[in-house]
Amino acid sequence: MEQFAYSFAITMMHSIWQMALLLLFYYAVTTVFSKWPPIAKRNLLLFVLSAQVISSLTSFYLIYSKPFLDYRENIQTLLQSLSTSQSWLQQYAPALFSLYAFGLLYKLSYAWFNWKRFNRFYKSALVKPSVDIRLFAEAKAHHFGIKRKVQVWCSAHIQSPVTFGFFKPVILLPVALVNQLNMQQTESLIVHELTHIRNNDYLFNWLLLVMDAIFFFNPFVKIAVQKIKKEREKSCDVQVLQFNYPAITYAEALLFVARQQQTKAAV
Repeated sequence: MEQFAYSFAITMMHSIWQMALLLLFYYAVTTVFSKWPPIAKRNLLLFVLSAQVISSLTSFYLIYSKPFLDYRENIQTLLQSLSTSQSWLQQYAPALFSLYAFGLLYKLSYAWFNWKRFNRFYKSALVKPSVDIRLFAEAKAHHFGIKRKVQVWCSAHIQSPVTFGFFKPVILLPVALVNQLNMQQTESLIVHELTHIRNNDYLFNWLLLVMDAIFFFNPFVKIAVQKIKKEREKSCDVQVLQFNYPAITYAEALLFVARQQQTKAAV
């Protein structure tokens, strides 16, 4: 167990500089290809996170496994030479691993609790939207090539549109929002949420949550996760504008959503 904990601690330390290099790679590529659409940047960031997982698994294997072939011994020596205070780390590795396991369990439990709370609270007292809204969502989902049936409901417990569910996606619209916005603005928000469904953002959101929990100590992973969220929202906004919805009308709808969220936060 001590060898496992020590190897794990070394691997997590290496993940910091590894992710820093991967982020530099991302910034270099996006600087050269500055006109890439947001969805391409999001996909590149997902590749970067995948590379981080592979790098960490490889590092752990090289540090932990014995015996090594000659070239593996050289890599192991290089990896361990990058760590400082080896004896101190080896002494306290079990305690550090226990703290890490506690932090990981807390992050995952907190996420699961929030998900259960969402299902119990926000899905209660649902209101069926107008026929026009439901028909529009169905037609646009077909236009996007979404094979799964998309449901649209209104809820008084939310302040901004929410999409959840992968196999049976559901779009929740705030009742106050639907009552205040015109049909064109409501349609633009539905297109935004349908883009999330088409891009499988709900599934990727869970993967990001797990990555953020595993590398909760790594600031560069957090930067990558936040940039993915930012680029996916940009991708949805671009899709809305491609349907020729007026930018001002769409911006007003987003502003109204933001004000609703601020009002809720101030209460």
